[in-house]
Amino acid sequence: MTANPNRIATEDVVCDYCGEHVPSTIVSRGRDFEYDTCANDFTFVRCDRCDLVFLNPRPTVDTLGTIYPPSYEPFHFDEMSSSLIGRARNLMQKRSVGVIAGLLPQDAVIIDAGCGSGQLLALLQRYGSKSWTLYGNDISTESLARIEQRLGIGTIPGRFEAITTDVRFDMIILNQTIEHLDRPSHVVAKAAELLRPGGVLFIETPSLDGVDHAIYRRRYWGGYHFPRHWVLFTERTLRRVMTRFGLETVRVDYLPSPAFWIQSVHHLLADKGFPRLARFWTIRNPLPLAMATAFDVIAGKLYRTSNMRLVARKPIAERQKS
Repeated sequence: MTANPNRIATEDVVCDYCGEHVPSTIVSRGRDFEYDTCANDFTFVRCDRCDLVFLNPRPTVDTLGTIYPPSYEPFHFDEMSSSLIGRARNLMQKRSVGVIAGLLPQDAVIIDAGCGSGQLLALLQRYGSKSWTLYGNDISTESLARIEQRLGIGTIPGRFEAITTDVRFDMIILNQTIEHLDRPSHVVAKAAELLRPGGVLFIETPSLDGVDHAIYRRRYWGGYHFPRHWVLFTERTLRRVMTRFGLETVRVDYLPSPAFWIQSVHHLLADKGFPRLARFWTIRNPLPLAMATAFDVIAGKLYRTSNMRLVARKPIAERQKS
C-alpha cells in the first residue's frame, strides 16, 4: 500500500485542564494507522502539571471532513446491527442500558451528546422505560435527520457545549465522545449547567489505565486512534474534571475493550510491513473480535481494561439555589 502523501494543517494547543501552555512530556508518536487520511505523524503529550494526556499539535477544525472519512466505522454502526459483529456490539450497549435504567426515574429526560448514528438511542427506546423522553445531539444535521425519521425522537443540533435549550436533563450521555473533543472541560461545564439537581452525567471513554495501553503505549495502542482522539484520561484525571464542575463521581466501571486489542495488533503489523496479516486484525472479522472479547472479559477480572465508564451526579442540594 502506498503511503498517503497528503499532510493536513495542525495547530499547537493548550492543556484543557490547566487552560494554558505548560511544559509537557511526549508519551507517544503515531500516524493514522486505520484510515490513512493524511501523512502527518502525531504526538500525544502528558501535561507536567496535571497529567492530562492530549494530542499536540492536533488537526485544525477545518480538517475534520478529512480525518473523519465517509468510511469511518461509527458512521455505519446502524448498518451493521444485523451482522454478528453488530449484534455483539448491541449486546454490550444493551448492558449499558440496564445500568442507565438503574440510575433514573421512570419519566427521565435523557440526551445522548455526540449520538452519531443513534444506535444507543435506539436501544434506550427499545429496552428503557416507555416514559423516558429522549433527545439526540450531534454536529451532523444529516445524522440527526435520519434519527428523527427512524426513531421519532427530538434532536438538538450543534456542538454540545454551545447548544441553547430550555430543557433540563436527568441524564446526559457522552458515549465514546469526550475523547474526540477539543475542550472536554467546556462540555462537562455545559453538562453541569443542563443537568437537573440529582441528574447524572454518564461517560464511557478510553482509559489509559488499561494493560493493553501499558503494552502498546509508545506507538500502537488502538485507543490513541490517531488523529481523531484529542484528549485521553485516567480515572484520576477524569474524576478531577468532575470535581472541578461540582459533580460527584458515584461509580467507575471497567468494560471489555476488544477493539483496542485488535487495533493495537493491526497497527503494529501494518507499521512493520505485514499488510496481509494486518488486514486479519479488524473489528469486522469475527474471529479476532471473539478472541479479544473473551480475553478481556476473563482477564479483566484481574486488571483494569482500557474502556472506562464513569457516572457522576449533580448534587441535589442545588435545588436550594434555584
